[in-house]
Amino acid sequence: LDEARAAVQALGRPADEPLGFVLHRAARELAERYQVNLEVEVDDSISVQTDQQHALMRITREAVSNAVRHGKAPRIHVQLARSDGRRRLVVQDDGRGFDADRAPADSAGYGLVSMRDRALSLPGSLAIESEPGIGSRVTVTW
Repeated sequence: LDEARAAVQALGRPADEPLGFVLHRAARELAERYQVNLEVEVDDSISVQTDQQHALMRITREAVSNAVRHGKAPRIHVQLARSDGRRRLVVQDDGRGFDADRAPADSAGYGLVSMRDRALSLPGSLAIESEPGIGSRVTVTW
């Protein structure tokens, strides 16, 4: 249902919106729906191609949604930054977390698989760090 909403909303938006604005809006819409605190830091100088922007927006939506629905996170922080010549999107929460070392790769849900596939298509990489009781951090680097 969330994917359908995002697709319908995207039809009515200009294709040339800045990446930081798109990511901020995507995270804010979910934060408002689930009533969680959201902090967003974006480097507005970062630009990407349209297909990359779409992939990053979908990763952001999935990471925020997972933090709220599975992690029961009361606070989420989204950051888009440039470091060491690479661009990085980080979605961090203070939810329940999980033992990332003990979660077998073949048991990962569709959402985690789709985030990884989208990150690889940038081309880039996805890292998920999590610890029970501490929260989770999803990092996309490209």
